[in-house]
This record gives sequence, structure tokens and C-alpha cells, in this order.
Amino acid sequence: MIRKPKINALIAYVCMMCVLCTGIFAQAQNTPVPTENLATVRAQAITDATRDAHNTISSTGWYFIGCLGGIAGVIAAYVFDSNASQARLIGRSSDYAIIYSDTYTQEAKKIKTHKAWSGCITLGVFYVAYVAIVCIVAANSGSNNSY
Repeated sequence: MIRKPKINALIAYVCMMCVLCTGIFAQAQNTPVPTENLATVRAQAITDATRDAHNTISSTGWYFIGCLGGIAGVIAAYVFDSNASQARLIGRSSDYAIIYSDTYTQEAKKIKTHKAWSGCITLGVFYVAYVAIVCIVAANSGSNNSY
């Protein structure tokens, strides 16, 4: 019976040392990623994010938001951010995820604002044309009234 407490203490001591050593060795094995791999990861993340932004952002929708909303549609394009799908980032490195997310957000905003401005300018052109036609019709109808 006297040996049993010594064995339990020994087992506890060995387990504690294993836990402490595991943390130390795990930190020692954390090596930095080579620079050439970072460049490859960055290029792949930018390519993927740009492609996905062009495939997922509704260009036509933002054009019509600009047409129907005018400057309010353009402001909405600047204010509302589009975030990348988290499903695309599963199994990727943290560097890839950060670069992909930032690039996707920038590219999505660029697409949305470009299309919203295009729609707003189209609305402006139609409005100016409408006012010009109304003025021309009003001027012609006023000169044709000879009683």
C-alpha cells in the first residue's frame, strides 16, 4: 500500500512534464513561411478574389440601382460592403484568407460603384433629354397659337 501513492505521484509528474514539453516543442517547430510561397499565395488569392467578385456581384442590379436611385444609389454602392463567402476560405492559410477577403471587398466595391455611377449618369442623360424635349415642345406649341 505504501508504493501506490508514490506511483500516482510519479505518473502525475510524468504527465505534467509531457504537457509542458509538448507546448515548448510545438512552439519550436513553428517555422516561418518562405517568401516565394507568400508571393504565390498572394497572387492566387488576388486572382481568386477578383474572379469571384466578378462572378457574384450583380452588375446589372447595381446599374439599375444607380438608374432608379440616382445619387442615392451611388452612395449605397459606397456604403454597403460585400464580404467574401467564408466557404471559399475553408482549408486555406490565414495569409490567403486575409488577402482574399481584402481583395474581394475592394473589387466588389469597385464593380458596384462603377455600375451605380453608370446608371446614375444614364438617368441624368435621360432627364436632360426629357427636359430639352419638353422645352422644345412648349416653345413650339406657344408659337403655333395665332388667333
